[in-house]
Amino acid sequence: MSELKRNHQITRPLVFALLLMSMSFQNCAPVGGSASVESSPTNGGSLDAEDPVQPIGQIEKIETKSCLLNNVTYPCVTISYGSHSLQDYELWLPNKPHVSGDRPLVMYVHGGGYWKGDRIDAYNDTSGMAELLDLGYAFATVNYRLSGEFPYEKDVTGKYPAEMQDAANALQDLRMRASHYGYSPEKIALTGVSAGGGISLWLAFHDDLKDDLSANARDHYSTRVACAALSDTQTTINIAEVAPLLGDKFVLDVGLPGLFGFTPDDYLANPSYYQNRYAASMFEASAISHISADDNVNLLLTYMMGYGTGNIHSPEFGNYFTKGLPAALATQFGRTSLLALNKPFMFKANQGLKNKTNVINHINGCF
Repeated sequence: MSELKRNHQITRPLVFALLLMSMSFQNCAPVGGSASVESSPTNGGSLDAEDPVQPIGQIEKIETKSCLLNNVTYPCVTISYGSHSLQDYELWLPNKPHVSGDRPLVMYVHGGGYWKGDRIDAYNDTSGMAELLDLGYAFATVNYRLSGEFPYEKDVTGKYPAEMQDAANALQDLRMRASHYGYSPEKIALTGVSAGGGISLWLAFHDDLKDDLSANARDHYSTRVACAALSDTQTTINIAEVAPLLGDKFVLDVGLPGLFGFTPDDYLANPSYYQNRYAASMFEASAISHISADDNVNLLLTYMMGYGTGNIHSPEFGNYFTKGLPAALATQFGRTSLLALNKPFMFKANQGLKNKTNVINHINGCF
């Protein structure tokens, strides 16, 4: 594994003469339901190619607006971290201090099978956003490019899936702006559901993606985190591995093959072709591929369902990642587990609606 993979490492820009294109920002967008915006909102985030460049270390602070969540007003700001309209995040700031005195940040990654969904999913009652804000956490909810427009084939379309690369860049951007908005760049927890959990888990266990040689100041920041609390998460997305893991009840839907740009019917008509062509892609995109001895993440995997449902949200995924079970399958695919490497974890199956409480309590335990 790369020597750059170190827990909690927050790297400041090393070359102050490099230049960074400044980003344009939208006001907090109206989200419907229980969240709304008091200031004049605009929709969509974008990068303005006409904006002047700014020297590294002089990143502009974008002023917050007043936003409503569950009838409580919070400061919030929406920031673009790339040129695509989906490359943005909305950052909400609490109205009270955190008990530690050093405010942590929670980064939420939405689900949707890699091909749909939106960061506004965080405003529902199951994400824990309102409760975490009330406990003094900053909270960022992230959009990312989707597989329908950006399918992944390793080293053909890119080194990493667009969804994972975007989550990493959003995390780096949040770290770069920590001093602007008063949260700790070291105390960051990842959370998300389903595909959002898979993206977050990939990011938590992947080698550090910081790039000290990049001309973009954001890329000089670490992508390593100390804490992750994830729900209904797919820990592998290798179809040939998922099928025996979930058993005879498993039905392939658009999410897994769609990440790589083919359909369930395509795959089922010629599975050996797609497994061979996309073997490296499926390996890279699976979080379990990136477990290694130098990982040090305080991890919770929690699942609403019990075993044996064959569902893509079934706890067999968590059991496989944490304990390496079933052992025969892990051996067949050359997998290690957190238990095999003596790494700490919390894994909960059949939790029903307790998932949100599990996530909140785990994050509180991290900080």
